[in-house]
Amino acid sequence: MNLQAFNTAIDARLRADTGAGGMFAAGVELVTGLFDNFVSPNQHMPYVVYTVASATQSDAFNADIIKIMFYVSVYVSKNGNPTAAAQASAILWRIYGNAMEVSTRVPTYGLHRHPLVVAGGWTGSLLSRFDSQTQHEENYYHFIEVYQTYISRNVVP
Repeated sequence: MNLQAFNTAIDARLRADTGAGGMFAAGVELVTGLFDNFVSPNQHMPYVVYTVASATQSDAFNADIIKIMFYVSVYVSKNGNPTAAAQASAILWRIYGNAMEVSTRVPTYGLHRHPLVVAGGWTGSLLSRFDSQTQHEENYYHFIEVYQTYISRNVVP
């Protein structure tokens, strides 16, 4: 499995949040950027960084199956920002999505319960939020959402 294909799928899903209140809504973006693993030291907050934490493969079945755990980190500056906590909350909500508000439970935005599509013949299970963590510093909030999914590929000889 090429993890870049997985990263591309996650990136595309998060960047697609362009509707009203979305992270990338034209002219009223909630974030200054979305990054895969690394951020320029000059990047202004708030921004989002995603990274694969683990990709454990099991070939004990007729299909290749990989359990992927990944982090989505949200950074919001506290300096001179009286609404930093509310700003972080709005971004976290958009990342989580609206699956529980939709009768089909398929979100129109966000990651939780999204049926991931990965290139290269891989099929993803629904994404699910697994854990939430924090690593706040004096000058900024740092929220970490941990998501998981299973992806599989059935190779017929």
